[in-house]
Amino acid sequence: MQNINSIHSEMAILHDKYILGVISPDNFFLTFSQLEKKLADCVIHTPNWAEFAKDIYIPYGFQDASRRQGSESPGA
Repeated sequence: MQNINSIHSEMAILHDKYILGVISPDNFFLTFSQLEKKLADCVIHTPNWAEFAKDIYIPYGFQDASRRQGSESPGA
């Protein structure tokens, strides 16, 4: 991987301090729009959210978090 300081005239796809890929300025918006479309295609559409929500597990402690008062810590 190239170090972040070695690229000057191109936009970089970064992860932490390292470059995963490079996009030239001319192609940046084209690449961004393609990425946006791919992300939109990955969205899961749930027709019946109420049924789906029944299967979500909420750990004990989060259920009554709104009722806590005073100096009690959230992890107590």
